[in-house]
Amino acid sequence: MPELPDVVVYIEHLRNRLAGRTLQGVRIVNPFVLRSVTPAMASARGKEVVGVRRMGKRIVIALEGELFLVLHLMIAGRLRWLEKDAKLPGRITLAAFEFLPLVVLRGNNDPPSIGELDWSATLEGVKVHAHHGHLKPNLAQEPDVLLHGHTHRRRAERVGRTLVVNPGALYRTTRRTLALLRLPACEVEFYEVRDDGVALLPHSA
Repeated sequence: MPELPDVVVYIEHLRNRLAGRTLQGVRIVNPFVLRSVTPAMASARGKEVVGVRRMGKRIVIALEGELFLVLHLMIAGRLRWLEKDAKLPGRITLAAFEFLPLVVLRGNNDPPSIGELDWSATLEGVKVHAHHGHLKPNLAQEPDVLLHGHTHRRRAERVGRTLVVNPGALYRTTRRTLALLRLPACEVEFYEVRDDGVALLPHSA
């Protein structure tokens, strides 16, 4: 049975990997692993991870909306981190948790040890490329969506066939904003981050 030090190490690593990520889905391979039916497991989908902590020898993954995934490794349980679409290990897999990627991009004031200069992925069939904006993007091919920052000015417009989006900025600005890109529709919503919460901005704002 994994002892307390093992559980603590798991929690430390899960905090680093899961903070701020969104749970995309859960696959229950063996029904023995699921010990509760209310609330339904499907209600956890799309929820952001807001914390990871310990309850005895249980690992608690806290989700927004006061939902919790509580894992007990029992006698020989192990957690294994796999890349997206990786084949699950045969008979030993009881459940799989899928999280959306969290990508950190390096800006012009960041040290080389932080983040990536460029990031590309195909999400929901849409080719997305992201870079900070202070350098020319390293494009292997023309993306459907190009995400950038640097100017601190929000933007969502077509340049040729590519939708170019700048979410704005959360600091060094008089108006803190972020953007939500809905795929595969490629629809963009801008939100203002205020001291009392987050508000959707009208298209004309």
